[in-house]
Amino acid sequence: MKKNVIKTKILLSIMIIPLLFSNHIFAQDGYDEGTSWHYGAMVEIFLSGTHYTHQLLAIDGDTIINEETFQRMYKNDLGFDFQSPYNVEYIKKTDSKVLWYNQETGDVSILYDFAAEAGDSWEILISHCSLTIVVDSVTYSDYNGIVKKNLYITDYFLNGSYSFEGRFFKGKVIEDIGHTVAYFPNDGFYYTMCDEILDLGRWSTGIRCYEDNDLFYNFNNYPCDTLWVVPFGGVNEYDKNDYKVYPNPTTNILTIEAQDNVDIIVTDIVGKKIVEMYNCNSVYNLDTSKWHNGIYFINIYSKGQKIITERVIKSDKY
Repeated sequence: MKKNVIKTKILLSIMIIPLLFSNHIFAQDGYDEGTSWHYGAMVEIFLSGTHYTHQLLAIDGDTIINEETFQRMYKNDLGFDFQSPYNVEYIKKTDSKVLWYNQETGDVSILYDFAAEAGDSWEILISHCSLTIVVDSVTYSDYNGIVKKNLYITDYFLNGSYSFEGRFFKGKVIEDIGHTVAYFPNDGFYYTMCDEILDLGRWSTGIRCYEDNDLFYNFNNYPCDTLWVVPFGGVNEYDKNDYKVYPNPTTNILTIEAQDNVDIIVTDIVGKKIVEMYNCNSVYNLDTSKWHNGIYFINIYSKGQKIITERVIKSDKY
């Protein structure tokens, strides 16, 4: 009898151990509505200096493509009037993969394979060519109490006279979160048109923050959306504390506190202007009761230059 009890305990232990690590591989289908990523970006402007901006990506609903459901991911380059080749992408997240819809060819390819192990590979279709992704190694890390899998990858690009190794998408991929340089390979450093390589003059400085319904993680303890400029001869950082936007999420009234005669423009997630106010230096209460539920951006300008962007969620649930 005693031996049977011991055998039972050993058997239960063997069964439980894999369950403890099952969340590393099998996550839920689809991202939560409103899931967001902040990536830093650097833009060099002639006679101005280096502008440190950021790119915001956010999930905002579903769409049907070829009778399949994809999630819409809007991309906004904030702090500088630069737009990626597409300001909306379409992705489909399964338990262990993220699929990416190629808007130029209509094809679907694997963007991320979180179940991959060292030595595994997949192809990402970009325009009418592809990147081959090879997993070099795998580790696990704790992100605010949630253990996630890390894939260290190298990309290989070959097209005619062009051949590159590790130029576009080499680095670290985190389960569910994605690449720590840029979520999409054509947003990192260069945009490949397959027949030529175009330098956009904009470079990613890496992920700053990720947020979904279960996790908020700041990767470098730096504010997610702070913007600053390094002009010739010094640093000029904008103090976010001079500008307050609350409550967030909002239901009926959104309060904006501004200083120094700034201009305020509110846009929705696709860039449509909702509110425009100029020469503001006081407290303003915006009626948001008639706004549709969703994500909005409060853009604050000083002397014609965007200095702060706040993401606000309008929801009747709060």
